[in-house]
Amino acid sequence: MGRNFYNLEQTEWAKELEANFEVIREEMISVLEKNKGHWVSPHPDYVQGEQWRTFELVFFGMKLNKNLNECPKTAELLTKIPELITADFSVLPPQTDILPHKGYSRMITRCHLPLIVPKGDLGIEVNGEKRFWEEGKLISFDDSLIHRAWNHTNEVRVVMMIDVPSENYNYTADQICRYKLENMDDPYLLKMADRASWLKMYENGEFSLM
Repeated sequence: MGRNFYNLEQTEWAKELEANFEVIREEMISVLEKNKGHWVSPHPDYVQGEQWRTFELVFFGMKLNKNLNECPKTAELLTKIPELITADFSVLPPQTDILPHKGYSRMITRCHLPLIVPKGDLGIEVNGEKRFWEEGKLISFDDSLIHRAWNHTNEVRVVMMIDVPSENYNYTADQICRYKLENMDDPYLLKMADRASWLKMYENGEFSLM
């Protein structure tokens, strides 16, 4: 039987991220304040409040080099994660709720490395179990379960969001990325490129649409 939260903070790569979280935060603040690189503003129907923004670094195994070049130390740290699927900076604005929803696959475990956590009413709930972010302390959870997040403060909350293969299955990052791209059904992503083009970008290792 699966769990709501995991203990990936015990892995070597997670320990290194935690040890360097101030370096990561400094680079994130630079791109956030200067609006460098390419920020994405997803509009899923489960978000209430201001725009939820992400700064993509790695997307299903494809590097976003323009963004990575703005965060060279973070980029180097991400190479230490042996089975990395995705990585981005995720900005949850003040007075915003991410309503209960499920993630895209049981095959992954989602991790949050909290970079900016204001004081006040904010947190994450997975399958009825609540946790609260602490700057520099990794949280990992089963994204396929019903979960929600909220920021009822007057400041932004920022985490580095990372997906890696779930320990409950024996799939590699390569297998998960290929499966996701071969079976892509997201209208927004398919508007950007067809499945064959996505797979070609994956083979080249670079996301070249931004």
